[in-house]
Amino acid sequence: MKSINRLTTTVLTAFVLFCSRPVPAAAQQPIPIEHQYLHLLRWQIHLDKVAAEHEKQGKDGAWLRNALQKQLHFTDQQFAPVRESAQRLASSLNAIDAKAKSTMTGYRAQSTNGRLSAEQRAALRAQIRPIQAERENALAAEIATLNANLGPDGTARLRRFIDKQFSKAPQGAKP
Repeated sequence: MKSINRLTTTVLTAFVLFCSRPVPAAAQQPIPIEHQYLHLLRWQIHLDKVAAEHEKQGKDGAWLRNALQKQLHFTDQQFAPVRESAQRLASSLNAIDAKAKSTMTGYRAQSTNGRLSAEQRAALRAQIRPIQAERENALAAEIATLNANLGPDGTARLRRFIDKQFSKAPQGAKP
């Protein structure tokens, strides 16, 4: 019994050490800047929604709504383009995502037992690629608009913040 406990302890210790090892730098791929912006803008939308829920319950939601603004040291006027970009991008991406979902749903309806044939998968990929490109282009265009609206100083402050907060994948995330 004692040897089983010792073996279990050894295996668990090895597992913990294996899981906590640092990921080699070569395995960590940088997150594209467009996706860092996307995470920031989605986070602001989330904070706005949670703030609205707090306010519906009679609680103060301003601290949530203005969390990123305060971290950036932006005034209300300086932060307005971030909020506007977040809303425009969400609307644009929702429309594009609906198009992709519709395409995929059509192919699923044609499938046999929930499986697509090789030809169907190839055709689906061919139809999804332009939608993915449209999504990436919408994101790039919104980032350009946001940066133009913020001006050089605001853009520089936002980029420093994004680099600090969003440029690294979470510990243990797979590339």
